[in-house]
Amino acid sequence: MKESMSDYFEYVPKDFIGEYAVKHGVKKDDIDIMLALLSGKSYQEIADKKDWDIGRVRKRMTFVYEKLKVAPREKGPVKLQRLQQQLLTEHQAKTKGSKDDIEKEKTRPKKMKTENEVVWNGRPDISSFVGREEELKRLTKWILEDKCRLVSILGLKGIGKSFISVKLTEKIKDKFEFVIWRSLSLAPTISAFLDDVINIFITKTKEEEKSVEKSSANVNDKIAILIDKLKEYRCLLVLAEFNTILFNDLSNPQFQENNKRDGKPAGTYRTDQLEYALYSELIQQINEQSELNSCVVITSSECPDNLQGVTIDSSSVKICELGGLKEEDFRELLKVEKNQYQGLAQIIKIYDGHPIAVMSTLSRIQNYYGGDIKKFFEEKTITFKIDSTLKEDFQFLSENERQILYKMVVEEVPLMAKDMEGIANPRLSIEQVIQGLESLQGKFFVTKLEKDGSFQLSSLTKEFIISKLSDRVYSDEILPLIEEFDIYEEKPQTIKNLLLAQVELTPKLKSCFNSESKSDLDIPRTSVLEKISIKLFGYYWNDQEDLLEDLESCLNNLKQLKRSKKDIGHIYENIEALKEYIKKKLNRY
Repeated sequence: MKESMSDYFEYVPKDFIGEYAVKHGVKKDDIDIMLALLSGKSYQEIADKKDWDIGRVRKRMTFVYEKLKVAPREKGPVKLQRLQQQLLTEHQAKTKGSKDDIEKEKTRPKKMKTENEVVWNGRPDISSFVGREEELKRLTKWILEDKCRLVSILGLKGIGKSFISVKLTEKIKDKFEFVIWRSLSLAPTISAFLDDVINIFITKTKEEEKSVEKSSANVNDKIAILIDKLKEYRCLLVLAEFNTILFNDLSNPQFQENNKRDGKPAGTYRTDQLEYALYSELIQQINEQSELNSCVVITSSECPDNLQGVTIDSSSVKICELGGLKEEDFRELLKVEKNQYQGLAQIIKIYDGHPIAVMSTLSRIQNYYGGDIKKFFEEKTITFKIDSTLKEDFQFLSENERQILYKMVVEEVPLMAKDMEGIANPRLSIEQVIQGLESLQGKFFVTKLEKDGSFQLSSLTKEFIISKLSDRVYSDEILPLIEEFDIYEEKPQTIKNLLLAQVELTPKLKSCFNSESKSDLDIPRTSVLEKISIKLFGYYWNDQEDLLEDLESCLNNLKQLKRSKKDIGHIYENIEALKEYIKKKLNRY
């Protein structure tokens, strides 16, 4: 991170930062702290140098953020990133706003490009990078031998896309005249992004005058300038975290509020600002420019919609779907031999080799189970930190997509598209099922099996969807019924409205589910019925008899209302399956 921070002052001079801060009432001591952070120093390093408590340093920076009005709602490291972007934008506005400033910029000594130099921004620390030899070999071939002009590295959030893009950049940088690596984690507008990249060419070439004049043009003209540069020079341009420009990103609170749960297809560009949608035009032009002498690499958790399908018959546009790490990779990362950490292979299979999921689980096993993986499996509490990431992506799924996932987790076996035709209410047509599966594939919730074209949930997403379905059945279906039937005699319309609202929003649960069932990994998995029963036991303070009586009462009341399946969907069958499951469970103990 320090390397990228040190480059920052090349684009936003310290003198400008100081003047800007003083203008907004920031004190000199606080400016020094701000400059130290922007140079890559940590709060602790600054505190040690000043012989202060670290809390005092953080408090002084709080005053700086308040004075400069930096992202009032944000917290933590994001604030510093917002400050970087704000200062860069202000400096660019100033240098463009005055002819004198432009002349001064043109006469300032320029740092000419030297061989192997990479212009980084937002580069992650990859000191823990392991494995990926096959993927690096494939990517290198595409870029250097096949001369691909556009390469997408896709995969789940946290799978290591940015890491491999940095490693790739370091490996092949000698083959290019210009190498630019940019993180889009702050979701810059396309104007800000283009200004940033164009200014790099301004800084490193002798054509400043022409470029400076054009850099104040409209977005289409700026795109044309960048395309010209990518034709003129052999460039490697890497755009990491491109998913912030797409519809599924939740990093912006206002975007989250305005676009909540719209169920957009995978890869849809954001529409909360017009400039985000214009990224689509940039990608499209790069895709169509056969004379491009450069390669643009993007990393994203979704494939942009205007690239979906183009790789089928294209030799110049490629997609690399990044999977999890292998067992030997984790052993290298953990620095353990093959005879150590018995059960590691099972953990890796459960989480499909996802680095964050595997490492956080191993940490939990070490801290709470004394490193005993067998004990961890006996608890049947397969949880992981990536759960929050899946939760964000799940919010943007359409109701049709959720119903497909629920059906797949209930059936437990790979399904063909035709197997899901007619689910939900209203019934899904085969076309809607196919559209939903395509979108879920693009969002990495499901995978397609090459042998027969069927679809299945990955192990990583299966546990998450089981939890979401059990929460839905419990909160939206069973618990409200138990509570409302108590007042059914007085308010019969209330329960009828409830049933009408819930008709077939959840699938029919299989009564054969049981907590002893095992996956192909020979590891006990918690079923939907098991999770619901646990929640109900807590609600009834483990009074099983009272619980079973209320479930039986619900069934009797539902019989009176059940004129047809259309009236109450699968609610009756689900409560009946739950009651039988609880009975069998109690008999075993």
